[in-house]
Amino acid sequence: MINLEALPVLDVAGGEQQSANTEHGAHNSPLKNMSIDPTRRPARPLALQNTGETRALGDGWPPASAATGVFQQAPKVSVIIPNYNHERYLSQRIESVLAQTVRDIEIIILDDASTDNSMSVIDRYATDTRVRVIPCAVNSGNPFIQWNRGVHEARGEYVWIAESDDYADPRLLETLVARLEARPTAVLAYCDSYRVNAEGVVVEVYKDYYRQIDPMHWTSDFQAVGRDEILNYLLRKNTIPNASAVLIRKSSYEKAGGAITELRLCGDWLMWIKMLLLGDLVYVSEPLNYFRCHGGNVRSSTGDFTLHKEHYIVLKYVVEHLGLDAKRLKRSLNWIAAGWACSLVEVRLSISRSVFCDVYRAARLIDPHPGMRLTKYLCLHYPWKIREIIR
Repeated sequence: MINLEALPVLDVAGGEQQSANTEHGAHNSPLKNMSIDPTRRPARPLALQNTGETRALGDGWPPASAATGVFQQAPKVSVIIPNYNHERYLSQRIESVLAQTVRDIEIIILDDASTDNSMSVIDRYATDTRVRVIPCAVNSGNPFIQWNRGVHEARGEYVWIAESDDYADPRLLETLVARLEARPTAVLAYCDSYRVNAEGVVVEVYKDYYRQIDPMHWTSDFQAVGRDEILNYLLRKNTIPNASAVLIRKSSYEKAGGAITELRLCGDWLMWIKMLLLGDLVYVSEPLNYFRCHGGNVRSSTGDFTLHKEHYIVLKYVVEHLGLDAKRLKRSLNWIAAGWACSLVEVRLSISRSVFCDVYRAARLIDPHPGMRLTKYLCLHYPWKIREIIR
């Protein structure tokens, strides 16, 4: 078994420390000295214009423009559709945007160098005067680079990041725009979602997901102070699980500094937290979004251990910018350790040392004794599994 406390650790203030076991040497971690400033601009992403020429998008936010076209009047809502290899779902997504009862929109389609026939689908809509198409010749490797690029291109007061494999009720924009108009202090509004499979069959309503944290909070519409929502709910879990259900104020997204592109899985989660440090949120309990879960999702194609690693980074951000009392911090650390332990048991403790160390080093950014916490949880809750695996 892995000697949990003999692993190299990362000191938040002073960088990586050498473990007692020097056989493996020091590890150069991308998390080294990572401290995220809420006004910090995203890391310099590499993207391409539709000419296929590689160029940097400048030193962070905002990304450089790649769109062409002249528009006389800014729309109320900018709809961003970031796409990568979702040819199968793309037409339904675009049609569900065009069917919205709010007509004052622009649609920005960002194709991230798809290798399927996505561009053939997109080309069918390119003649619509509300549509702008921004293709990349080389895949960016990160959906949040596309988020930042799309928001920069957006001209509307509000932005809807409509993921290319999801679709929506025609009243989604009408409902969420009204909520933001009624509460000027709100930086975002979101609705409940149906979870659907690859064929579009409804599997569940996301209220089942929320009940794991609070059985009542999401059963009816509410408005909340952003900081309170972070401390009470978003600290433990991404309770805004799908961007397609969210309408944001463009000005708030920009003020928060855009999405952090170092994160692959939890960039949306951290983005909501950054924005909610600036204002409030509104929730609509009616499911108006259809969140498609299938093998091609970013979350489906990225292991649980990436989620645990990035959860520690999200927690560190909250501690640095909002502060946590000792009791709340301990509860949060125990929550992450519990998920980490479950993932380890699921793979029968059979993971590579490098994957384990990635999570461990992220844990050490915020938890001085993650190995002890993890071992305690495994022994308390899975003693029979541990014996079975060892045997």
